[in-house]
Amino acid sequence: MLLAASALRPNPAVAPSELFAVRAGILTFLGTLAIGAAMIAIGTVAARTQSQQAAYTAATPLKWAHFATMHGILVLPAVAWWTGRSGWPEARRAQAVRLVTALYVLAAGAVVAASVVALTR
Repeated sequence: MLLAASALRPNPAVAPSELFAVRAGILTFLGTLAIGAAMIAIGTVAARTQSQQAAYTAATPLKWAHFATMHGILVLPAVAWWTGRSGWPEARRAQAVRLVTALYVLAAGAVVAASVVALTR
C-alpha cells in the first residue's frame, strides 16, 4: 500500500507518460490483490464446507483473471519505458501509453468477466 500511495504523489522529475503507466499498473495490481483475496475466501469456504481438496479447485476459474490483471504492473511501465527511448515527443508517448493501457484494461476486463461467469456456473 505504501508503494501505491507513493505512486499517486506528483513527481515533476518523472515524465507524465511514465507516471501514468506506473499508476495504472499499480491500480491493476490492486485488482489482482482483490481477486486473490476472493480466491482465498472461496477456497477457505470450500475447505470448511466440503473437503480439503475442494479448497484447491473451488476458485480455479479465477486463476485467469488473477493472471490477466497481475501483469499490468510490468507491462504498462515497460511500454512507457520503451516509448521514452523512442525519440517521440511526450504528447505522443502519453497517447501511446494511454492507448496501450486502455487495450490492456479492456482485455483484462474481458478475462475477469469470463472468469466470473465461469465461476458462477
